[in-house]
Amino acid sequence: MEKKLAQKIMSDFRKKNQATYKAILDQINWRKFMQSILAIALFYAVVKTFNYNLKKLIDGEEVYWAHALIHSIGITLVWILLIPIIFVESVKIFFHSAKWIIRVRNHLLIVIFIAPLHAFLFLTLNYWLQTYLDLWLPERKKTYYEYLQRAFPNQSADSALFYGIVVGLLTAYILYLKNISDAKRQTVIEKNLTKTRLTNLRYQLQPHFLFNSLQTISNLFHIDKKKGDKAISNLSEVLRFSINHLEVDLVGLDEEIEITKKYLDFQKLRYSQTISYDFQIKGEISNIKVPCLILQPIVENSIKHGFEATGEKTALVIEIDCNTEHVNFLIKDNGPGFEKKDTYHKKSGGLENLKDRLKYFYMENCEFEILDVVHGSEIKMILPKKVENASV
Repeated sequence: MEKKLAQKIMSDFRKKNQATYKAILDQINWRKFMQSILAIALFYAVVKTFNYNLKKLIDGEEVYWAHALIHSIGITLVWILLIPIIFVESVKIFFHSAKWIIRVRNHLLIVIFIAPLHAFLFLTLNYWLQTYLDLWLPERKKTYYEYLQRAFPNQSADSALFYGIVVGLLTAYILYLKNISDAKRQTVIEKNLTKTRLTNLRYQLQPHFLFNSLQTISNLFHIDKKKGDKAISNLSEVLRFSINHLEVDLVGLDEEIEITKKYLDFQKLRYSQTISYDFQIKGEISNIKVPCLILQPIVENSIKHGFEATGEKTALVIEIDCNTEHVNFLIKDNGPGFEKKDTYHKKSGGLENLKDRLKYFYMENCEFEILDVVHGSEIKMILPKKVENASV
């Protein structure tokens, strides 16, 4: 179970980051990006040229500015051609895995190819430019193959080092773009969360639910005053809990279980004891926090698609296992089940609401699944014990 969840989390991580990867590439103005790279490269070429001749200037030796400038421009020109490719590959590597060791390994594999390629292209360009413009220093003039054989090893090492610097700068830029993208997405999520909270309250306070509940209570008072009092108490607790926790993200798992029991007790009274439930809990629950009202939409759907649809007695079993690194929920009922999951998801606003909230709180680190079973229906949730985004 844990291994399967870990594989799913990694798969979801890649799917999520694939979308972020595309969003980052889409928001780049490639024209301005290349203009910036060109400006930086030319500045680097001038600085490198000056640095190359600084010692000679200090010692009063003859300075070959044109030779040094062509050398510097050549080395930066080849980098300008390779940087867009390196940038795209760096973005892919960044979002392929969350582990930095894997990212470094992938860059090492690339630099084995890029460094010799850059060295070869630069040395070839530099040789023919120096030859064409007749800028070779007398003591350095050699044939192309002699020049390549002498300079290639050192230039490959320099190119590998420079690749590391370039990747470091590009990774910082990627992080900057990712933070912007995440901030935009977070803003959208927070707006949706507010909407979700209000929707969740609306599900509790929808007119037909209140009307049917009050009608049930009225009927109970004519039959059994004690049951009527109990029904009012249970309904009041459910509504009070919904309203009081409108601005609260997390509640104790014990509180969540208690309010779900109140809701089910009310439904039992409403439907004349035709609904039964059994909570089977393993492990300590007192210190575990979960998003507010995550069980109620599930048991509500079990009742709606069970007793209300068939008129037969509905039995619910809610299994909660806290003995692992995650909290494992399994909610089972003996109803007619779900013929088509896609159709069910479209019709079940309560569960779609729940899935959106789980995605907000746990990102991609949770699991919500309607299991394919022969009899009845089963819904599985696996939640981390640590919540990513929440205010208690």
